[in-house]
Amino acid sequence: MAMQNPDLEPSLCNKKQKIHVHIATKVYNSASRDQQQQEQQQQQQQQQQQQQQQQQKQQKQQEQKQQQQKQQQQQQQQKQQQKQQEKQEQNSNSINSNDSNNNDNISNNSNNNCNISNNSNKNNSSSNNNSNNDKNSNNNNNSSSTARDVIIIMGYFCEDPV
Repeated sequence: MAMQNPDLEPSLCNKKQKIHVHIATKVYNSASRDQQQQEQQQQQQQQQQQQQQQQQKQQKQQEQKQQQQKQQQQQQQQKQQQKQQEKQEQNSNSINSNDSNNNDNISNNSNNNCNISNNSNKNNSSSNNNSNNDKNSNNNNNSSSTARDVIIIMGYFCEDPV
């Protein structure tokens, strides 16, 4: 039949070719859409990964900054403590030197007092000895007094031999 009507054959062939081309373009378009979607998904995933990496880097940097700040604060505190200790030591040294000077003055004064009291005690002991000698001579005893007087002045002990 195709031979009988040769005018119809080319038109059918053209229709078939058009149909095949139309179907092929649909398949190609859908495949290209799938590829585009996959590429977009991959790009999105890559962007998300990059964002996560950047966030992690930022967190690490923040942590490092915080650690550095803590270290600096600790160093400043240590310096302040050292300064305070040095000031306290200087103050205690000056107080101690003042105390020792005062103690020297007190001891010198107490020594003077001891000397003064020693002289008075010697005078008293000599009069006591004289009275004791009188009593001993009256009792016909020849023993002499060997007692020592002890005087306490300002917390210092001063012995005075008789």
